[in-house]
Amino acid sequence: MLLEVLEKRKIISEEDAILMREEKIEFGKHSQNTLPYVTDFLALRNMPNTSQLRTTIDSDLTKTIDSLAKASIRNLAWKNVSDYGILVVERKTMQLKVMIGGYDYYGKEGQVNATLALRQP
Repeated sequence: MLLEVLEKRKIISEEDAILMREEKIEFGKHSQNTLPYVTDFLALRNMPNTSQLRTTIDSDLTKTIDSLAKASIRNLAWKNVSDYGILVVERKTMQLKVMIGGYDYYGKEGQVNATLALRQP
């Protein structure tokens, strides 16, 4: 056991080893990525260390548009409309502001990014 090795080599004290053995480890809930389509897009482009990358994505605008789109989809369910893709680019700077690739990324078929699909909108 690792604690025994650390204790034997005098890296930690016997008291610390006892405390560490008795300590309860609680695992938190896994949090879902709030911008999964953007993260996947950057990963496809082989962007280094996407967790540290600064983007031009506006998360507040993304949340607002996503909630509006989901409400619209619910209202159009009677026409068999079930998915959407939204891409917003700021015209002056050509910065990507919103990328939503579908209704539910974590759903059954949600990991297909509709904004990258090769079909006419």
